[in-house]
Amino acid sequence: MDTNELIDRITKEWANRGLVIEGGWQAFRLTAIPKNAHEIQLREMKVAYYAGCQHLFACMMSTLDEQEEPTPEDLRRVELIHKELDRWVNELKRAREAKGN
Repeated sequence: MDTNELIDRITKEWANRGLVIEGGWQAFRLTAIPKNAHEIQLREMKVAYYAGCQHLFACMMSTLDEQEEPTPEDLRRVELIHKELDRWVNELKRAREAKGN
């Protein structure tokens, strides 16, 4: 099983248990943090990860229009978030390739 398959499996398992953010954290920890990272670094990085997730979720919830069904503007905002995160992922990939990883 390659790394991406492992990440997908872990994320799905955690999502099914109502822990999708924890699953994302675990995937991030496995792929982006050195195995010899100190416990303090892991704890601080987890705080930062969860803070980012909470910020994104709070922003999404506070910008939804007050209707039961998503409005076109709601969908546009979600698409903008998707594009912003895609840009970040691509930037991260380029940085890793530049390092030769």
